[in-house]
Order: sequence, then C-alpha cells, then structure tokens
Amino acid sequence: MNIPKVGPIKNTPQILYKYRNWYDVHHKSLLTDKELYFVSAKEFNDPFDINIKLDYAALSIDEFEQYCINLLKTDDLTTDELRKQLRNHPDFYTPEGLELQAKLQIEELRKTLGIYCLSAIWDSIPMWGYYGDSHKGYCIGLKTDNIYEKCSTLSEVSYQNEYPVLIPRVDLNNFDNFARQFSYKSISWEHEKEYRFIKLHFVNQIIKYNSKDVAEIILGFCMKPEYKVEILDICKTNFPDIPIYETELNPRQFKLERKLITNY
Repeated sequence: MNIPKVGPIKNTPQILYKYRNWYDVHHKSLLTDKELYFVSAKEFNDPFDINIKLDYAALSIDEFEQYCINLLKTDDLTTDELRKQLRNHPDFYTPEGLELQAKLQIEELRKTLGIYCLSAIWDSIPMWGYYGDSHKGYCIGLKTDNIYEKCSTLSEVSYQNEYPVLIPRVDLNNFDNFARQFSYKSISWEHEKEYRFIKLHFVNQIIKYNSKDVAEIILGFCMKPEYKVEILDICKTNFPDIPIYETELNPRQFKLERKLITNY
C-alpha cells in the first residue's frame, strides 16, 4: 500500500490548481480578495473522506504499549511513570478503548480541520465539469512552495483499490498518525490528482495570498462573456503580470488545450 506523504513532499508539482465557479462568493473571493477559504471534511462529496480508522488491534502487545506511551509522552513524566499510568487504567488503554477515542477524534477532526484542496493538473475534463461550473468557471494555478509557507502542512492523496488497513506506527507522533487518515480515497477519485493544505482548528477561515503566489489563471471555454470581462478587469489590478489562458477543445482528441489571452 502506498503511504500518503505529509509535507513537505518531494516531487510535488510546482503549481497546484483550484477549479472555481464565478457565482459563489467564496469562489470569487479567491481572485477579488486573494483569499484561500478552508472548509471542513463535512462539506466533501466523498463520505469516506477523513473517515478511516486506525487498526490498533493489529499491533503486538509491546508495540501497543509503546504507542500508548508515545501518545501520553510529556516532559513531566518518565517512561516508567507512563507505563505505570497505562497499567492503572487497563480498560481505557486497550485497542477497543483507543478505537473509541479515535472515532471521537475523527468526528471532531471532520468538524474542525481546515482543508484546502487542489489538483496537480489544470486540464481535467471532469473537474472542469463539476468544480468549474461546466467549463463556465476558472482555474487558478498557485505556486506550491509559496502556499506551503503559509500553511505548513501539505498532504498528497493516495488512491486505493481496496479499503486501507491503517496500522498505527510507533515511529510517528499522534498528529502524523492521524494525518495518514486524511489522505486515502477510492481509486474512483484518482483522476483528481489531489493535494491538500491542512490547518488545525481552521474551518471557514481564510489565508491571504499575494499576486506573486500565483503562477497562472485559466478561464473555461464556456465562460459567459460578462464573467470573462469581469475577471479580466480584476486581473488587471490584482494580477497584472500573471499569464491568463482560456481553454479550448482539441479537435481530434478528448483533450483540453489552452491559449494565451494577450488582449485584455
């Protein structure tokens, strides 16, 4: 099984793309106010998203004890003191007890974890269809390293044929173990080639970016003329040096091309 990576990630695309429409206020604010709007997993269209549990029962007795010690580790208690604490609460620190905790944590994470999803590609016909308002919206290419500096956690989605069995890793801290649950999806979503910026306790909040954080902007070929004029006027002010493209259909393949818009 491929283990999804949690940032910084080697070989991450230099540009990550966000598909948007031009009627939702949060979609428009991406260009008008230079805002990245973070949402919770409860708004996702995949019910399995951030809903995969760690399998504590798969650990050996020694591994399970070490995992619990790592979970409780503080500067105030020694390893022996932590081990004693575990043995004083035999019902709580069991695979079943931690599984219940994990379930509650997942429910809380789905409500409080702020997530900003992007794609490695700009020319996905399905994503232009359902995220880009049936090719009437737009797509913005953001410079990955610049946005990473503002968010600090980047996760690459791993797509699986089979439901993943996630065994807790003793060598990872609590957050990194849970972060593995953020990034598994069914193979049926593989066409999205998704990456996610993640911030704890950041639902329905925004991060401001600068024009230098943008690599390019792409307009859908079905965009209404009045939308196109509006966006181009905004780009004159907010993104004067950023290349702007418009998609077009390849006449001989099921493929999108793009042309540079030179006249504003």
